[in-house]
Amino acid sequence: MTWTLSVSTLITPELRILNFIEKNRDKLAAFDEVLLVCQIRAHSMPMFPTGFLPANCRVIESASVGISASRNVGLDHFRGDVIWLMDDDVLFGSNLSEIKTAIENSSADLNTLRIQDTQSDALYKRYGPERDLGALDLLQVSSIEITCRKSFLERTGLRFPEWIGVGTPLPSGEENLFLNQALKWGARIRHLPLVGCRHPRLAPEMKAIWSRPNRTTCMGIVARQYGLTGLLLCARWFIRGLGAGVKTRALIDLWRGYFGSGNHVPKEWSSGFPAKAPVASITG
Repeated sequence: MTWTLSVSTLITPELRILNFIEKNRDKLAAFDEVLLVCQIRAHSMPMFPTGFLPANCRVIESASVGISASRNVGLDHFRGDVIWLMDDDVLFGSNLSEIKTAIENSSADLNTLRIQDTQSDALYKRYGPERDLGALDLLQVSSIEITCRKSFLERTGLRFPEWIGVGTPLPSGEENLFLNQALKWGARIRHLPLVGCRHPRLAPEMKAIWSRPNRTTCMGIVARQYGLTGLLLCARWFIRGLGAGVKTRALIDLWRGYFGSGNHVPKEWSSGFPAKAPVASITG
């Protein structure tokens, strides 16, 4: 079984992708292919130093906008049997061989892993035991925890919704829509109790679920995919927001997201999941 690591990076003067490669150079050799999906906005694509890129790296320049679009570029171009979605600010441990063996022995279409803090041995969040994940479990999954078999992607044409996620007016929720759609299309999604990578803990102001513009709208959009259960989720979040002194506008946006109002949500998503996507083979 062959493996692709698809790393999303935004080209800025800081060029975080250089730091990612330098710190993980020896670990990247564990993958058959490493895709560096470089989104270009205000800055031009740099020339990498001669000999800097590992031999298994492929650079893909993209004018697309948003993390979901970046993930899709990787899904459209990877050549391995399994793809692992990744950000450019993580560190890998010494257990990649164990991870690969566990996933290759799993019969699930998608497997999820764990994240550990870069500054301590603490896990990034609470994780349950090894198990198949249901719809509500998917609310806790981050995109860099996701690995997916190419066979499922080829069979379904599953992709991230590019109108939502960091880099768009709706800053979160894309991984949940992706996973929930996979589940509805018959995917078996399993959590494996293995740390996949280390990632910096979010700053307190970023962890606050109410702090970012349109964040509550995203919560409502995600909840809508759960039908009446989602209505109960919104009620719970609404009560928590009231108790936390959240501004009225943010609480209204929660319900606007759930009921599908607003200009950011495509029509086909206004009442939940769209019809089954046409089957689309992966290219590249």
